[in-house]
Amino acid sequence: MEITDAILSCGVKATRRYNAISDCENDNQVPELFITSLMSTYLYDELPWHNVKLERQYLDVATELGLDASSEAHQLLSLLRSDVAIYEGSLPIVLIEVKKFDERVHVDAIDKDLHKGDVIGLGKHVGIFAGVMVCETNVRLDVRKTELEQIPGSRWAFSSAIRSVNREWYWCFGCGNIPS
Repeated sequence: MEITDAILSCGVKATRRYNAISDCENDNQVPELFITSLMSTYLYDELPWHNVKLERQYLDVATELGLDASSEAHQLLSLLRSDVAIYEGSLPIVLIEVKKFDERVHVDAIDKDLHKGDVIGLGKHVGIFAGVMVCETNVRLDVRKTELEQIPGSRWAFSSAIRSVNREWYWCFGCGNIPS
């Protein structure tokens, strides 16, 4: 399975699972941490020849790849974490930043997540992706998707629209990256 398809499938499954076990009133009540955690187990099931790690520090990823960082970059990278990291053997090959995109999150936060490793050109060595639950709570779903697609240089794919549990709005899961 291709990584974009795996992120979309696993993100939808993780979100739906929370809705099932929590009896929540609105789909966007799912915590990002839950999506991240359950998505990682589903990714491992979909990609069993890979290891999946959570909350992976960018500095550790850079070190594992043999990348040198200046002292300034070193300090910055030590503060940043990837929500999910997929490894092939001992090397990271994909980093995934997980977000909910609703009225509380601006598209710039997602763009910023896609560029965390730019200080050392990390995107040239690993795929950096955003896995995003896109919610139309106060803005139409197609408008939110267009906002994501307007992140400079990004490519996006989306699941089909899913009706919220309260049947008042729709959401989908998106997967984006900025190819190097």
